[in-house]
Amino acid sequence: MDLLGPSVYQLLLDKKLEGMPLKTIQNIMKSVLITLDDISSIGVIHMDIRPENILQSANDPNKFIVVDYHCAGLEGRTNPVYVQSRFYRAPEVLLRLEYGCKIDIWSLGVAAFEMMVGVPLFPGNTEVQMLYIINSMVGPFPQHMIEKSSRRLSFFLHDGTMKSAERLAEENMENIEDWKNCLIYKTIAENILTYRYPDLNELPPEVREQRLMFIDLLMKCVTIDPEKRISAAEALRHPFITSNLDNSD
Repeated sequence: MDLLGPSVYQLLLDKKLEGMPLKTIQNIMKSVLITLDDISSIGVIHMDIRPENILQSANDPNKFIVVDYHCAGLEGRTNPVYVQSRFYRAPEVLLRLEYGCKIDIWSLGVAAFEMMVGVPLFPGNTEVQMLYIINSMVGPFPQHMIEKSSRRLSFFLHDGTMKSAERLAEENMENIEDWKNCLIYKTIAENILTYRYPDLNELPPEVREQRLMFIDLLMKCVTIDPEKRISAAEALRHPFITSNLDNSD
């Protein structure tokens, strides 16, 4: 039985939220994906994957344990509509659609970005802001998801495009000044490639290659459509997980 050490969030705090080497992120993601592959094979959804719920093994610093299953549910059952911590909440949950094990993959992808750069990927203070940021970063939302959502008229125009930040703030009685975190100026790829290397010409080729593999897996994890989102089994075969990374990045 594994003795448990600090959480991934505590490890980030110990590094003053300056991010972790990709080798460490690889170890964390691999450990979590093995767990998600196991539990999804029997239809279990963890429902609260986040840095606080991933603990380092005290026996093996390269191994990480998923904890806190008190929110877990079963695929195909009637599960609560309000699940997952807000920053890690999957789009199908935000839209009040049916959801399954792929919501855990979304959460892991979001958490992995945070492990790399030290800040949340989708830092919305409300669900409205979350949907707006997700649409800006990895959208647009598929039309079939919008049409199935009971919340579609609250967030989208009749043609399926997201309402403007100003309109969403006004309709939801939010101060537009509180939306400053929602105005995205960099893509996920730009955030990761330029992290600690604002001049991309100084990015070593081997570091660029590792980061591009990481970006590819991350984008597959945060695909809005859960039907197209990567599964745990598929992610375990991804080059970022299977490659022999060094610990320098």
